[in-house]
Amino acid sequence: MQFLGVQMNPQAGGIGGMAGPSAAAGRGLPVGILTARGANFSQFNVGQNLFGQVTGRGQDGSYMLRFGNTTLRANSGTPLSVGQQLNVTVTGQQNGQITLNMSSSLFSSMDTQVVGQTLVKMNVPLTESNLSLANSMLEHNLPLDKQSFQSMHKAVSQLPPAPNANVANARIGAACFLQANGIPLTAQNITSLGNFIASHPQIGQQLYSLQGEIKKIHSESGKISEASLELLEKAPGVLESACIAPGGVKNTKSARSRGKALFDSAKRAGIETALTWVGDDEDKWELLEYFRRLHESAEKEPQAFGQLLSFMQSAEENFQALQLLNRAKLDPSLAYYYLQIPLRSELGESAEVWIRYRWQEDMRFIDADNTRIELLVKTYALGSLFFALDINSGLIKLSVKVENEDVLEFVRSYLPVLEDRLIQEGWQTEPFEAEVGEVDGNLHIESITETADISSMESCDVQV
Repeated sequence: MQFLGVQMNPQAGGIGGMAGPSAAAGRGLPVGILTARGANFSQFNVGQNLFGQVTGRGQDGSYMLRFGNTTLRANSGTPLSVGQQLNVTVTGQQNGQITLNMSSSLFSSMDTQVVGQTLVKMNVPLTESNLSLANSMLEHNLPLDKQSFQSMHKAVSQLPPAPNANVANARIGAACFLQANGIPLTAQNITSLGNFIASHPQIGQQLYSLQGEIKKIHSESGKISEASLELLEKAPGVLESACIAPGGVKNTKSARSRGKALFDSAKRAGIETALTWVGDDEDKWELLEYFRRLHESAEKEPQAFGQLLSFMQSAEENFQALQLLNRAKLDPSLAYYYLQIPLRSELGESAEVWIRYRWQEDMRFIDADNTRIELLVKTYALGSLFFALDINSGLIKLSVKVENEDVLEFVRSYLPVLEDRLIQEGWQTEPFEAEVGEVDGNLHIESITETADISSMESCDVQV
């Protein structure tokens, strides 16, 4: 069975020094070359790497070599010792004789030929699409075995044609991400996450577009039933309740509304919490429930609802992508919940939040005494700002990145005010910092779908 993947230490597994008398039968062979004779070497292919062991030495100076369940009697141009581990490459096979070249490493460079050989061993047709899929799996650090390949191939083949190469690559990345995290490889999951990776849509802008389409339909009320019209009249309240109004509003009801909107956004994004929202809730309409009712009405009156369904589908797909990201069992260094916060979308404002969580007995929890919160906020007046908030045992440290010097001066003037307010709330602070720098538009999204160049990988062919 051949295992392929990223090898972080290319020097690992090198063969150490060898000792022992020269084998008379091996005289005349170049150093590092072994030859063996036999009736059937059909399981060995030129270019194949084999990992085995020297199991014995004959009286004639030959060696017994074991590769998996196969034992060979071979002559060697290099002295070997019983028990020695071997890594060899098949370099020739002719007239009942096989030639093996000893390697100094258990790993060999990865290339397209190695990937192709692996597909052939798995009885997978050597087509361009299969090679491309196999390469993508390796680049995303997935094992290339028959079961994994068949699962990926089945999932990808059921997808509709991608509109462009960017979306096609994003879909492969999404499928690899889902498979690596044990999330079902459905067409819907791959499509929604792939589209999100490719275009990185903002839910705030989607809700704003949806609201505009609803207003358009409402203005043509004569074309729609009274029941549907009544449903559309609730749209402004439902959609606006999902957005966070900026500014220091003192009104308790407004503050509670912003808090509940944030709480509901987290639930929609699939962030696990044992908390429940406590307080007045005059509007019982929840956004996704409202979408469901709109679907029902649109199915009854498809002509009247026009483009509304496509706007809704985009928003629902975004929610699904967020849920998939938050379901993944990421490496501890990337264990973050992801949340989009709709702001004033008509001004192009939005916010993305990453909250670090920890694993404890297969449960995720956010440690309020030791966590990190990262925010990317895109504003109309100040451009994009990145905030990194580290909390450790009641001590807060804040770092801010902005795009230019003018904004930096403004932000620095208000950092002491923010620090004083936090101190009044009982927190301790380290000096807050702000600097001009590159503001990353995707935060950790690229990290969780990053790929490695296949030319930098190494392969190890292990016979078991």
